[in-house]
Parts: sequence; C-alpha cells; structure tokens
Amino acid sequence: MINRRHFIKSTTMAGAGVLAYRGRAWPFAQSPTNLRKFVTSLPGLGPSGSNEIGQYLPLATKKPINFAGWPTDNLAVATFRQMLHPDLPGKSDFLGYFDLSTYDQKYLGGVIVAKKGTPVLFNVANKAANHAIIPVDPPSWLGTE
Repeated sequence: MINRRHFIKSTTMAGAGVLAYRGRAWPFAQSPTNLRKFVTSLPGLGPSGSNEIGQYLPLATKKPINFAGWPTDNLAVATFRQMLHPDLPGKSDFLGYFDLSTYDQKYLGGVIVAKKGTPVLFNVANKAANHAIIPVDPPSWLGTE
C-alpha cells in the first residue's frame, strides 16, 4: 500500500523528470522567441506621457460632487483590448478597472491620487461580460451541462 508521502514524492520526481526531458517549462515554450527587448519606453502618466505604441497610465478623475465631504472616484471593471508589444500580432485581452467618466481603458488601470489621512469613496460599476472570460469545464455533479 502506498502512503501519501510516498505518492507526493514519486509524482514530484516524475514531474521533474518530464520537465528535464522536455528541456524547458511549458509556459516558456509557448512564448515567442523573436521579441525585441527595450523597443518601447515605459508608459508615463496621462496622454502626454504615452510611449511609442500609445501606452500611458490614465489618471482617475474625482467626481466634482463630494459625498459627505469625501472625494468620489467613479470606476468601472470591464474587458478591453490593448497592444503590448510592436512585435506581437494584434491586441491582447484584459480585464481591469478604468475611470468611468473618461472610459480611458489601459492595462494598468487608472492611477488614483489620494492624500494620506483623507478618505476616498470609490463608486465601482461592473461592466464585465456575463460569460466566463476563460473556458470553464464545470464538474458533472453540478448538473450544469
């Protein structure tokens, strides 16, 4: 009879052996090898700080009307597409937050400027799709077929 410790040890060794046999890890095997390094600069703050491919960090704007004396940021969560590298084909899909008043969707989200000791109220709207973003295979015992 095999115990838990022996099972974990043997499956770990088998996994390491398969990895050593292949020569590289699976996520790295899927990555393109022809990407040039350092071809774009880091994105700056606001549209004036955009880099060569149009990336920048948007600034979340506060709502002019305060709630109970607190500044309010209107944010939303949604899926969007953005180019990451000039050597990659097309745009990549992201799920992130953005400023609802400007709809400025960028992969790092909006920069929220706040003062230490001052409370900030976030009003967040869910604009994400009602379907799963990644494929889901539910177990049969859930009864969702």
